[in-house]
Amino acid sequence: MAAVSLEPDQNIKQEYSVALLLEYYGQRLELQSRLVELYHERRGGEMAGKAKTRICFASLMCALVLLLASCDFRLMSQREVEEYLEKRYGQEFTVLSSESVTEDYYHNDVWKVRVYTVSPRDDLETHFFVFNTVEGENFGVPGFVNRLSDTYSLDIFGGAFEMRAVDTDVEYSFNYFYPVKSSSVYYSDLYVNIEPVSSENLETVCTVLSQAYAGTFEKIKDIPYGVTVLLTYREPAWPENQSCLIKIDSLYLGRFDTNTETIEKYILDEVSKYQERLASLVQPQFPTNCDAHLTGMNFQTRSSTTANFLQA
Repeated sequence: MAAVSLEPDQNIKQEYSVALLLEYYGQRLELQSRLVELYHERRGGEMAGKAKTRICFASLMCALVLLLASCDFRLMSQREVEEYLEKRYGQEFTVLSSESVTEDYYHNDVWKVRVYTVSPRDDLETHFFVFNTVEGENFGVPGFVNRLSDTYSLDIFGGAFEMRAVDTDVEYSFNYFYPVKSSSVYYSDLYVNIEPVSSENLETVCTVLSQAYAGTFEKIKDIPYGVTVLLTYREPAWPENQSCLIKIDSLYLGRFDTNTETIEKYILDEVSKYQERLASLVQPQFPTNCDAHLTGMNFQTRSSTTANFLQA
């Protein structure tokens, strides 16, 4: 087993020490305290306002100290990463290398990311990523999280899907999103976009998906949580601004099986619901979509022809 490096642990403790965080939040609380004082002065209750402000400030500081005391800002060691994978997948893994991810590749609510390149111990030619992500406040709300996520299961699904789709007319692309934005260096959560889907190719699409899930479950028993399939359903006779976006993810896998007939029924049920919603609209004002909230995501795209690095 590779030697365990404590340097990442030391770096994170130096950069995000409890004292530094207390100072940062203390400055923010002092500013909030001053604003409250000004408000009470204007209302004629200067002394009472200051007293209430000091009590509020002290209470918030105590709560913050307790919160920070319970937080773990330490990045995981190589041994801990290997143990996490072995527990999740029931086989042994080896961490080959690790490096810090620069902030250019991750999102604002993420403080620190370290990426580990890992291989199954019995297949050192296969490489995948494990991300150790330390997340801080989100939109001003403290929410410290130290988590591990990996690309092993999504690599297996991606390879299985490509293998089944290559000899069909199914059009698709692979997108990667979180915690690290897609680039020529990293990839993370996998989104499989399939379009167009209609009654003409629905059976083929469902067969490819069913076979891809079957191939994945032959190698791992765990649900591939990092994989989301997005199907854009649109019949040729529909107006151009109408399409139904259907999502198949871990929530679906927790409720339904993955045989071809079940997937096809689920898609047709979602299309039927979409048509019922359309019928209830007297005069639709905007282009409609089954899952419009997803259209705001800013994905980086790799076409199916350039995603061949995924290994079955």
